[in-house]
Amino acid sequence: MPRLTRRSDGSIRRECIECGIEKSLENSFYKSNISIYDSRMLICKDCVREIKDIEKIKDILRMNDIVFLEDLWLRSNQNTPEYLKNLSLSQYKNLRWGDSYTPKNQFQDNVINTLKGEIEALTPKLKQTREDRDYGTYKNLINAYREVLNLLNDHYKIHGINTTNEKVNMYINYIVLPNKNKVEVLIRDKHYMIWGNAFKKIEDFINPIKQIAENENAIVYIDVNGYGIALYDLLSGINGLTVKRLRLDNSYISGIF
Repeated sequence: MPRLTRRSDGSIRRECIECGIEKSLENSFYKSNISIYDSRMLICKDCVREIKDIEKIKDILRMNDIVFLEDLWLRSNQNTPEYLKNLSLSQYKNLRWGDSYTPKNQFQDNVINTLKGEIEALTPKLKQTREDRDYGTYKNLINAYREVLNLLNDHYKIHGINTTNEKVNMYINYIVLPNKNKVEVLIRDKHYMIWGNAFKKIEDFINPIKQIAENENAIVYIDVNGYGIALYDLLSGINGLTVKRLRLDNSYISGIF
C-alpha cells in the first residue's frame, strides 16, 4: 500500500496507485470504509472519474466496502462522483458492499426464497399424512409439491439462472404394502416409482436409485423409518453419493460418503 507523506505545512499526501501522482489524501481521494486504506480509496478522484466500465466501478466499490444500489446508480445518471455524493445521505450511510442489490436480483431472490419455503413446509406434511395413511390428502400434497417444483424450475429457466453445478434434493420413501413394496422418489418436477414384490431384496432398489441420483446430480434424502434404515445404510456406502437421513422430528443428519 502506498506510504503517506506529511508536508511541512501539515498536509498529508499519498501516491495514487493508478496514475502514480502524489496528491492530497483529504482532498484528492474519495472516502473508503476500509480503515487500513486510511479510510480513503487507493485510486484518486481524477482516475475514478475516468473509469466508465460499470464492472470496474463495482470492483472499486467492493474493494472499499461501498454499497452498490442499481436504482440509486441510475438516479445518479450513472456518474460515479454523483453516486458517491448521494451515498452520503442518511438512509445510505450505514450500508456496505454486502447490502448491494439490483431490483431484478432482489425480486428473483424473493421469488426463489418463497418457493423454497413452500417446499420446506410441504415436506413434513407429506411425511405426516403418509404415516397417518391419509392417502387422499397425501395425493393432493404430492400434486402441490410437484406444482411448486415446476414453478421454481420455470423461474430458473425464464431468468437464465444457472443451476447445472448445484445439487438438487431427492426425497426417497420406502413403502411396504400387503402384496408389494415400492420406493417412491420425488425430485424436481419428477415422481418416480420403483415397484417390487414382497420378497424382493432391498438391494435390488440400489442401482435404480443410484442411477437417478447421478443423472439428476442429486442429494439423497431418505426417510429412515422401517425399511428406510436398511436402504440408507446401503446407499451411504456408495462412493461419491451424498446421502442425508430424515429423522422422526423432520430434521436432517447429513453425511458425504
